[in-house]
Amino acid sequence: MAINDYHPPISKLLTYGECDYSSPESWTSYIQELDLTAEHIPELIQMATDREFDLESSNGTECWTPVHAWRALGGLEAETAIMPLLNLLEDPDHEWAQEEIPKVMSLIGPSALSAVQDYIANPRHNLFGRLSATNYFKRLYDRHPDQREQCIEVITQQLASYKKNDLGLNGFLILGLCDLQAVDKAPEIKKAFEAQRVDLTIMGDWDEVQVALGLKTREEVPQQGFPITDVLGVLSDPSEPIPSFQHSPQRPSSQGFGHTSSKSKKKKKR
Repeated sequence: MAINDYHPPISKLLTYGECDYSSPESWTSYIQELDLTAEHIPELIQMATDREFDLESSNGTECWTPVHAWRALGGLEAETAIMPLLNLLEDPDHEWAQEEIPKVMSLIGPSALSAVQDYIANPRHNLFGRLSATNYFKRLYDRHPDQREQCIEVITQQLASYKKNDLGLNGFLILGLCDLQAVDKAPEIKKAFEAQRVDLTIMGDWDEVQVALGLKTREEVPQQGFPITDVLGVLSDPSEPIPSFQHSPQRPSSQGFGHTSSKSKKKKKR
């Protein structure tokens, strides 16, 4: 769709300009500012997924338009946008999608849970997108505490396939269970560690997870690092270093997913 083909009030998003990584609470109130309603959802979906806004073909502030569009879709709780937006995660170099689509899914709410579950479970989807999608569960819980048990069950179901899962995916699933303080799932988590099917650079080892779940104290578990040679055993590319685990692990930001392209380096505000 040509940039000039967008209509008011959606076309006003073309001028909203640069974004920064932030929580949805600080996002612009698009609904109120532009008086958006459900009738605007189809055009917003088109805008959020429009390749015309790629930095290689866009100039000025217009390249930020998809970010504003998908944030607006989150505000509208647009269920029809779930699959189009999840598909943006298929590009590991699309840093803004990797960072923000899980946030948008949490704004859309529990109705996105099934689609996110299916996306993560499908090994045909891009691995980095699947890792990013795991951020949805904690964000959904923060907005909808009543969904905690459902999120825990979805994560646990996927972790049950730890033998087939990528080691990194298992690590992020375990991180999600720790975020939700799923203490009763400790036996399932332990199985994955015992099978050596967890990337230790994400949460550390089984002892570290027990600390995160409140089953052990920091005094019982001395702080330690986990160099790559002690973690995976088999690497797809042994020359690619993975940072050692440090105290108080933080959920990785989008720049950790895939190789940073030249266009994303331009677009991302440092």
